[in-house]
Amino acid sequence: MERDGLKAEVIGGRGDQAVDVLAVDVAGQRIAVQCKHTTRGRKVDSKVLYQINGTAQAAYGANESMVVTNGSFTRDAAAWGARHGIRLIDRETLTRWSEDADHLYQVADLELPI
Repeated sequence: MERDGLKAEVIGGRGDQAVDVLAVDVAGQRIAVQCKHTTRGRKVDSKVLYQINGTAQAAYGANESMVVTNGSFTRDAAAWGARHGIRLIDRETLTRWSEDADHLYQVADLELPI
């Protein structure tokens, strides 16, 4: 996130209220991120999205919510995230973002700050 011009702070840990990273862009917009490491074949389910959706704005004043995983998302989680505007970064997208150096705003389909 810092490579892409955002100021990022690691929040994660006990009492993080489902936010592992809080990032702020040049326009002051906040992005709350929940990171989920999965073992091979496992998928992130809707419960994770419910949690960040309930706390990102209320606890951190976030304008955007995002869940990043080294795995994938269940079909229900993907549908629920799309309905509620939660950006989902799966293994394939994470690779484009990190290894291919695609910009976060591109891979997460975010509007560029003005």
